[in-house]
Amino acid sequence: VVLRGQGINVLLNVFFNPIVNTARAIAFQIESAVMQLQNNFFLALKPQIYKLYAVHDYSQLHTLIVRSTQICFFLTSILSIPLFFELDTVLDLWLVEVPEYTRAFTTLVLLNGLIDSVSGPMIAPILATGKIRNFYLITGNLIIFTLPISYVVLHYGCSPESVFIVTISFSFLAMMCRIYFLHKLIKIPFLEYIIELIKLFIATVVICIVVTLYIYM
Repeated sequence: VVLRGQGINVLLNVFFNPIVNTARAIAFQIESAVMQLQNNFFLALKPQIYKLYAVHDYSQLHTLIVRSTQICFFLTSILSIPLFFELDTVLDLWLVEVPEYTRAFTTLVLLNGLIDSVSGPMIAPILATGKIRNFYLITGNLIIFTLPISYVVLHYGCSPESVFIVTISFSFLAMMCRIYFLHKLIKIPFLEYIIELIKLFIATVVICIVVTLYIYM
């Protein structure tokens, strides 16, 4: 993760001007503030996941994984989705002079944050098993692989936003790998869990968009 973050900073600095790095830093500062709510929630929940695995209460563990995934995504959505609509207002109030690319970068970073918001409830039970070698070899390499792909797309003249699209793509692949390892190590039903995630994503996004649009209009 560190290699990816710092490596992309270097790439953007090589291919573009320092203003692009400034815009990226602002985008991640906003994401950090948005993600703090669900991070604090999951920090309190994590010991329960370890405890349920330790006593082999897999039924309750499966329920807790699904519920915590739902809540983490919801807490991120209720902060991220309103920002999509009012991002210009927030940036103008905060910065006055908004660097180029800041709006686009922030939107893409928040989209990636929505995907990553469900990673905690997936990773914790996998860590509880202690069988983490293959898990981290695969997901770690997916994260690191973002860097060479980002270099290729920039080398062929793509815009700065392309590196964030690459990051989102690999974050999605990493999420699917986590679901696979949940199925393999915790025996959580693979297809059933994906369907629950899809229903969660659709319901949460629709509700947040409708409420935000109502207030916005």
